[in-house]
Amino acid sequence: MAKEIIHRIGTTAEHQNFVGAEGEWTHDVDLTTIRVHDGSTVGGVPMARADGQNVGDFTVTGDLTVLGTTTTIDSTEVTIQDKNITLAAGAADSQAADGGGFTIDGADVTFSWNHSLTQMELNRALVVTGYLDASGEGNFGGSLTAADIDTTGAANFGGNTDVGGNMTVTGDMTVGGTFDCGTL
Repeated sequence: MAKEIIHRIGTTAEHQNFVGAEGEWTHDVDLTTIRVHDGSTVGGVPMARADGQNVGDFTVTGDLTVLGTTTTIDSTEVTIQDKNITLAAGAADSQAADGGGFTIDGADVTFSWNHSLTQMELNRALVVTGYLDASGEGNFGGSLTAADIDTTGAANFGGNTDVGGNMTVTGDMTVGGTFDCGTL
């Protein structure tokens, strides 16, 4: 069965009152895009441009792969249902992941991986309002105020330490200054 295909050209305003034949496509010169017609839809269905400039909000129901060196999301809030975010995906080793982490622009805050020291680094103070539990070695070079401290590794306190609750150390404890046990 042969169908007639007609090619027309017009502005966006002209398309708003036009019903094209089934299978017809037209060129919208204002949007620089093609509109596909079905014989009944006024204006037809505009096709997405490669640069995406004529596409508004849309939902992706399958997988989405974005290729390029920079991906910018211009949103005030991003919600992710997954439980894990992978950074430096495909990095061959720790050195290849060096510097991977999070940055809060404007506040100059970074939380990133340091390969040479094999540790995560936060360049600002971390305030913990709950319980602090370190299963490895704890090194406290500055002042430390805590309700409870529990460590199963070595704990090194180089500054002032105020523990208002319980302190449990099952490994070595090194105190760089005065250690006052109060009444024993």
